[in-house]
Amino acid sequence: MRIEIDEIVDLVQRTPGIYRRPDRIDVAREIANLRAKLQSTIDANLQPWFVLIDESIQFFFLLERFMFRQPLHDNEVPFAIQCSKIKRDLVSIRELIAIGQDICAAVLVRTFLEDLEISMVVALDKEKSASYITTDNQADFWNKHVGYGRVYGHISQYLSTSGAQESEIRETIERHKQMKRFCSDCTHGGMISSLRSAFTPSLTDIDELHHQSLGSISPDARYICLSVSEECRVFAGSLVNHLARGSKLHVYERFSLDDKLFDVFSSAYVLQELIKRYGRKLLDASGA
Repeated sequence: MRIEIDEIVDLVQRTPGIYRRPDRIDVAREIANLRAKLQSTIDANLQPWFVLIDESIQFFFLLERFMFRQPLHDNEVPFAIQCSKIKRDLVSIRELIAIGQDICAAVLVRTFLEDLEISMVVALDKEKSASYITTDNQADFWNKHVGYGRVYGHISQYLSTSGAQESEIRETIERHKQMKRFCSDCTHGGMISSLRSAFTPSLTDIDELHHQSLGSISPDARYICLSVSEECRVFAGSLVNHLARGSKLHVYERFSLDDKLFDVFSSAYVLQELIKRYGRKLLDASGA
């Protein structure tokens, strides 16, 4: 089935009470033009931040490919599908920023953060994994293991078993909380997020606001890209450390060394090194 443009034209002409030809835009063409225009802005002002988020997508793409190389056991399914979901979250966040929808990207980042949390929860033991996959109401699992601050104990346990130091774990959780607070301000309808959508601060000119455009990139894009990539760095590094330490976590029991796992390790290494080399400078430039 298709809806042809001629039908739209006819409906426009039949608009009740019409006294002139209504103004309209070609939405698909305008968004394509917007994407092309903003790509120049990204190349000039966001290139390193986009490199980091692209490497984050790379890691989860390769991890998903590795995990689904063979039929999954029941206890492995929750972790695997969470990682698949995280990959899609990242792609969507990237594309929203690429067409100038920073506030909407932040809403999705809130989902991404919870998906990361759940992946660590179900990785801890088979009981939690079984609870995830057998529940009739996913809110029950969230209320029991994730919501109301309960997840932070699980995150601490997951990172601790990978060899992370207490100071590093505290820093990671605090940064995670800060990002969730930022995203919550965008997720829950309110004046500030709506105002920043209607009058978007310019990425390149502190005195300029973008108004009545389909999309524009604000300085928030840098903070979003870097923070998301930092979350992925921690996850990727903890996975590698779990395997290097002979992790007893059930989700890693069948992670055998082969070429596809080497690909995962390589991407994790690249992400770690890029953030080690450029993270501080990019954070300072993000104004966070």
